[in-house]
Amino acid sequence: MTTSNVSIQTRDETAAPKAGGCGCGGCGCGGQAVEPELNIQAIPRQIRHGAVLGALASLAPGEAMVLVAPHEPRRLLAQVDATFPGIFEITPLESEIDSVRVRFARVD
Repeated sequence: MTTSNVSIQTRDETAAPKAGGCGCGGCGCGGQAVEPELNIQAIPRQIRHGAVLGALASLAPGEAMVLVAPHEPRRLLAQVDATFPGIFEITPLESEIDSVRVRFARVD
């Protein structure tokens, strides 16, 4: 059995603060919330979608995460829309040759 390291990173958004902060009411972020990044490139293909759906399910309303994928995740986006209809605002952030970043913000 082989194992893979999974990379979950956070990104400091102090350069572009959001109006109103994170809205959690006292997390200590000082209005400069750090959104987690899930790099699915390190997750085995067989469980990638399940890992992303689990991470999205754990987000509370008002929270967000950034997904880093090796390509545009069209099938995954369709699966998110079917599993969580109307729950997430999905925003493409960057698209490079071997890496795509997509932000998922829970709106409900």
